[in-house]
Amino acid sequence: PADGTYKFNDNIDFKVFWSEPVDIDISSGSPRISLTIGATSPLYATYVEAESTPTLSVFRHTVTNTEVDADGIAIVGNSIGLNSSTIKDLAGNDAVLTFTSPVLTGVLVDGASATILSWTPPANGTYAIGDNIDVIVHWSENVDIVGSPYFSLWCNGGREAHYQDGSGTQDITFRYTVTDGDNNCSIWISGTGVLNSGTIKDLATNDAYLTFPGAPGWTYYANIKVDGIRPTVTASTSKNITVPANGNYFRPSQTIEYNLTFSEAVVVTGQPRLVLNI
Repeated sequence: PADGTYKFNDNIDFKVFWSEPVDIDISSGSPRISLTIGATSPLYATYVEAESTPTLSVFRHTVTNTEVDADGIAIVGNSIGLNSSTIKDLAGNDAVLTFTSPVLTGVLVDGASATILSWTPPANGTYAIGDNIDVIVHWSENVDIVGSPYFSLWCNGGREAHYQDGSGTQDITFRYTVTDGDNNCSIWISGTGVLNSGTIKDLATNDAYLTFPGAPGWTYYANIKVDGIRPTVTASTSKNITVPANGNYFRPSQTIEYNLTFSEAVVVTGQPRLVLNI
């Protein structure tokens, strides 16, 4: 096989060239070449009849999602195992099955997809209009992000924390910014990401897993609150604003007071003012 990194479901093909045409009988089994991939042995590259000819035999191993080898795969025994098959020339002589192994130090395998190890929710507190709610997801290896994948939030309605930062690393930030009108509530965070026509892949281009370990559903965070509702006061009703009584006359240095009632508790800084027509 050519040098390179083979990912999940990639085929690693070995081509065996014979000195003369051979007949391979696979009625009782298929011949194969034993391999070591990472710490796992034996694995097998098995004869593929559909891609072979009388003088060329193709042996194939398809990478599984558990196989990793960072320093090159190896052939075990430097021979073809018959595995209940036969390989003979056209005169009926058994073929010689030993060969000199090729150099395979550049044939690397990364079939293991990145998994989510943990996640960091936003800090406890109340998030107001314009505040960012960041969910940081920690994968088992570096991942590349394309597009705008997201994790869903729920706060009296669906919200989406979209990819914000971290592509090429293990720690990826997803962000939702509180907007005007977001209901006053505690949040839920979904434990399953949505690609949203984007991709999240490890550096070998295996698709990453998108599920929080042990929490694929919704997780409730009682101490993470959203308040995107602005306090209001309605000047047209006597309930919300108290004005001086009709018929009063004020002399210089006297104070005219207007008392306003808001829809919720407010913090006043500086010296806000009302404009009066006198």
